Amino acid sequence: MKKTPQPFIIDAQTYGVPLSNSGSQYATIDRDDYHSLIEKGFNGSWYLSWASGNAYVNTADRTHLGQNVSIARLVTGAGQGERVRYRDQNRLNLSAANLRVEDGWAKGRTPTDLPEENFDGNL
Repeated sequence: MKKTPQPFIIDAQTYGVPLSNSGSQYATIDRDDYHSLIEKGFNGSWYLSWASGNAYVNTADRTHLGQNVSIARLVTGAGQGERVRYRDQNRLNLSAANLRVEDGWAKGRTPTDLPEENFDGNL
């Protein structure tokens, strides 16, 4: 069983969450969003994952064993055909105010780049 990350208080509304694979680095997240994720069962270690030359904060996807999920996508509720953008360009800043969802495919993908079982045919 993975250990639930132990946040530290940055201010009354913001937590810092240590990243398990990056020494002293941590992500910031709104307190309420952190507790919501834990309540939904996303309580594994948080870690940096690299894709397309960018770092993303991920955790294990409790609904699909062996897969990872982006914390930013969980916070925003971004779905298929949507991508998350970081207003300040800092991918460690997972506060709701820093995240926005846009139409488009994450990491520049198109529907033809995705495995067929992950695509329902709707753009």
